[in-house]
Amino acid sequence: MKKYLVYLFLWIPVVGFGQFKSSIDFVGGIGYSYRLLDSKATAASLSPRFENREKEVGKISHRYGMNFNHRISYNIYFKTGVRYAKVGYKSEVKKFLFANDLQNDIASGDTGFFSIRDFQENYSYTFWEIPLMIRYEFKNQHFTPFFEIGLSPNFYVNTKTQQLLDEETFGTFTNETSDNISTISMVGSLSFGLNYPLNRHFQLFTQPIIRYHLTNFTKNIEQENLYNFGIEIGVRVALGTRSKKPLKTSAVSNP
Repeated sequence: MKKYLVYLFLWIPVVGFGQFKSSIDFVGGIGYSYRLLDSKATAASLSPRFENREKEVGKISHRYGMNFNHRISYNIYFKTGVRYAKVGYKSEVKKFLFANDLQNDIASGDTGFFSIRDFQENYSYTFWEIPLMIRYEFKNQHFTPFFEIGLSPNFYVNTKTQQLLDEETFGTFTNETSDNISTISMVGSLSFGLNYPLNRHFQLFTQPIIRYHLTNFTKNIEQENLYNFGIEIGVRVALGTRSKKPLKTSAVSNP
């Protein structure tokens, strides 16, 4: 008898949430972003951008926003929404000879006129993203696995360049517009994840995800494609009335 009660307890939230046709997500994510460069001409491959490519490193990226989900069949959902995303990379660390600030350096015991310091630039690109995704859910389990695939138009907002001197911020510049960057980029994404229903109206989910800019990010002769991979976590809230379509429950109800 206890075994049947446990199955019933696990089954109720899954069936309850699954009866709603629409829902909204509040989601945030963190990841690692970088870029790929490919020359379209011999001259491009000799540019400083390619010479410094091996010395660059990726950086932490983040995004957050909300989604709207609509069930189009028993296992398949369409998802759209809006995200605020920030991705980029870091330049190589260079050694530069800087004139010392005598007033501060004398107090610290350094009376030299010059010192060698580490200099690096941190590039961050901001986008508004509109996901257009299809999600397939494997039903009849309390932890519901799923996978998503789709495209997302990304609308360029600005570029932020942060200059670091010995790993401390030296200067920050924000370019609101750039004739050298494409206004719209098409991004493909693929993810696998898990849903966990809290009750009939709320659901938690998490998903590792990878994104790749399918179109050229810049208008240079070089092909530049940003990419990032990371993990997203969010909460899903059921909307509206329940679907009248009966749900399949045989796989859960049979111990």
